[in-house]
This record gives sequence, structure tokens and C-alpha cells, in this order.
Amino acid sequence: MISKTTIIIILSILLFGSLFFTINFKQENERLAFDKNKLIKNYSNCELEKSDLLLKLNFSKIENKENKELLNIFDMSERIIFTPTLKKVKDLLKKDKTDEMEYLTGDFNCVDFSYTLIGAFKHENIYSCTTSIYFEDGAHEIVALKTIENGLIYIEPQNDLIIYELKAGDDYCEKVDWDCEWEITKIKTCFSYL
Repeated sequence: MISKTTIIIILSILLFGSLFFTINFKQENERLAFDKNKLIKNYSNCELEKSDLLLKLNFSKIENKENKELLNIFDMSERIIFTPTLKKVKDLLKKDKTDEMEYLTGDFNCVDFSYTLIGAFKHENIYSCTTSIYFEDGAHEIVALKTIENGLIYIEPQNDLIIYELKAGDDYCEKVDWDCEWEITKIKTCFSYL
């Protein structure tokens, strides 16, 4: 017959073993999420560099000096920027992986999500920028861009939700179907200055 002490020792070993496994499992999951985000960001950067090289190659093929000077007038950082259709934006969001990344407090937050999505738009020669949304007790970053049909739209890069209208007084969480209450007090976007 097994003594109570032996049973307590066995149960303690099992309890501490499972606790140790749970802690290690959680740490490994966090490390893998961080690595996944890093890989997606590196892939996006490689795609941007490839796009930049292709644009420079195409730009250098323009032989007529007058045409080159004319293109420089409309060119932003050696890129020809265009206003997309809403369909083009939706197609890009389907292809882009930013929304699959994980929010990691201190390592990958709303600002990182926004800049990653902006990089994807830049790759497609679409101008977009971060938009700061202020609440009474904090702020949040999303992406803004203009489309042909709808003008200025906003995108929540953590779930690819397109927001067609946003103004002070709106409940942001309601707009993006989140379980919180963030009443917008102020919105700051680069398009405010254009």
C-alpha cells in the first residue's frame, strides 16, 4: 500500500511538472509569435526593396529628358503615387498578412501594425499614413488613405476593417466591433494638412 506521503510527493511532482510545462509553453508561444511577426515584417521589407528596385529600373528606362522631368514633378521619392479604387484596397488587404500578426505589448503594437500596413500600400504605390485617434484616457493608431470612390477612408490594421466615416464623438470600438468603449475626442491624420 502506498503511503499518504508518497501520494503527496507524486501529486506535488505532477503539479509542479504541469505548472513548469504551462509556463514554458506560454513563453515559447510568445517567442514564436514574436518570431512570426519579425518574419512577416522582414518579408514585407524585402518586397518593398524589390518594388523600389523595379521602379528605379523602369524609371531609368525613360530616355526622354523632358518626360523624366515631368515625371519628377508628380513623383514622390521616385515613386508614382496613385489614388486606388476601393476594390484595389480590398484586394490588397486580402493579400496582405499584417492582420495575421499578433499584438505583443511593448514589442508589436498598434503603431507597428499601422506602419506594416502602410509599407504594403507603399509597395503598391498607394499613399497612406498613420492616423492618431485620441480618447480621454489614451490614443490609438490606424491607417488613412484616399480612394477614388469614397475619398478618405480609414483601416484598422489589426483586422483589416475599413471605416468609411470617423469623427470626434464616435465610439471607435463600435466601429471596429471590439468589446470596449473608446469615445473619440480628436483625430489627427496627414490628410488634414493636404
